Amino acid sequence: MIEADSPDAVVGALHAAKARRIGVDGIDGCGKTTLAKAVAAQRQRRLFSLDDYLDRDKGGFLKFVDYPRLRADVSAEEAYVIEGVCLLHALQRAELAIDTLVYVKRRHLGLWADEHELDLTEPIEDFLQKERELTAMVAGEAVTDLGLAEEVIRYHYAARPHNNAHIVYFRDEH
Repeated sequence: MIEADSPDAVVGALHAAKARRIGVDGIDGCGKTTLAKAVAAQRQRRLFSLDDYLDRDKGGFLKFVDYPRLRADVSAEEAYVIEGVCLLHALQRAELAIDTLVYVKRRHLGLWADEHELDLTEPIEDFLQKERELTAMVAGEAVTDLGLAEEVIRYHYAARPHNNAHIVYFRDEH
């Protein structure tokens, strides 16, 4: 695994690896799209965003992606950049492959800002129950589903994209 602190370092590592089909993964709001745009521009690749194939406002993500359209569009390209949350599971559902995975980690004060939620060491159901209880206290009502947050936590628990990435890009928060 290569660690990078700048988009230029990511592009350099991708160039050295001769990456053709590049995936950019990470939690929502971590900077995937910004990095993917820079990579696509510098590597002269078409950029695909899973959000462009999403039927929005359904309360979830993976179940609401138009996989046939995604597969048709991406399959027409020999080299590309594709980005989105839960990327590895979405690619599996779309029957698509990447050769290089870049994972974006938000870093705050030198630490991975989302590690507590995304690199679980306890059983996932125990963690999610605690999160539902905390959310219910704030919301003032029972919470049975954490929506996209729960889907992203479950994805990270199962796929471990942060451990399986070829390149990890640390994006510092200010």
